[in-house]
Amino acid sequence: MGEQLNFRALLLKLQDALSRSDRERFHFILGDIIPADVRDDLSMGSTLKLLETLIKQGNIDQQDVGFLIKVFSKIHCQSIVNMLKQHERFQQLEDEEDSIVTTKCSSNQMIESENINSTYVSKEITPNLYYHSESTPLLSNGLHPIVTSQSLVESTLVELNESNQNKESCSNRCYQILKKKTSKWSVLLFIFNIIFLSFAIVLFPLRWQLPIAHVRCLDDVYAIKEGDINGGNGGESFDDAKGYGLTYGDRCTAVEVHWSSNLINSVRFTYRMSSTQDKTVHYGSHGEDAGFHEEFQLLPDEEINKVTVNARNITMVTNTSYFLITGIRFHTTQGRMSQHYGASNDPSLTESYDGYTLFYVKGRSGRFLDGLRFVWSKTCARVSSKECMPSS
Repeated sequence: MGEQLNFRALLLKLQDALSRSDRERFHFILGDIIPADVRDDLSMGSTLKLLETLIKQGNIDQQDVGFLIKVFSKIHCQSIVNMLKQHERFQQLEDEEDSIVTTKCSSNQMIESENINSTYVSKEITPNLYYHSESTPLLSNGLHPIVTSQSLVESTLVELNESNQNKESCSNRCYQILKKKTSKWSVLLFIFNIIFLSFAIVLFPLRWQLPIAHVRCLDDVYAIKEGDINGGNGGESFDDAKGYGLTYGDRCTAVEVHWSSNLINSVRFTYRMSSTQDKTVHYGSHGEDAGFHEEFQLLPDEEINKVTVNARNITMVTNTSYFLITGIRFHTTQGRMSQHYGASNDPSLTESYDGYTLFYVKGRSGRFLDGLRFVWSKTCARVSSKECMPSS
């Protein structure tokens, strides 16, 4: 019962993490195996009905979410895929623990059963050996047959006791040998630690006497700076660093923009992973894809170092006013710049920091691009890390 509740709680968390565009792709790709009314309804309740349908069809359960991992991988929802894979690894660990506990219980039951059987034999047979009838005939050697049997059993029990003592003695000898070897290794490890600490104490002061030119630092220090908040606070929040699982060293390689004459409908940033130079990642757009469209590609050694953003209040047909991103333009380290997407005459803010380039973006979006906040980074050697700290 607890596992089923945890599984359904996972599905609720999954549903909450879906943006509207993710939900549309999710319903569409499963259109052939779910009812049409569920496919066309993009509400939260409809998505929960879709998941319930997958459970009833046997496509998913608390032990197997492989089907969902495959589906979300195809629609590029990597954050959901990571969530499901984490659940899958947790289930595997629980299964391994249950297997180990079952094996230990079986072994303990077998040992207890053997001890009970041996005790039962010794208690049930031995007392009866002393009972005999005076009318029982003697053997040719003058001994009573029951007494002879009694002696035979007693000698057998003595041999068994000696065998058990030999086994215990062997176990004790093995333990003593292992204890001696362990003690030897402990002494050797202690001596090694003393030698290592002696070298460290001698060499550490010398390190500060080395010229800076001879100091090599293989790791880089990344200085991170968050820019200003552009736009309003409508829609749902997004964070590319969390969504993509970005790490220091990953970089933006392209920006895809959808716009109209007076606002930005959506943006989508593509990132190259530093761990695998050929792999790029991107999810769905922030906002809804509509209007004009262009992808601004960066060169292999080029990065974005300045952004101009326009924003103002937009009144919709429903007489509702929203503060939205209405225009945007990107500048690069190679002196190139994109065209000015959207409205260029609205109030603008140009953001750039000396030595910093664009790391990733976060903000808010719904039907349109509500807000943007750029996160910048720069790289420098560890010996000059004080110079690279972000300014307040």
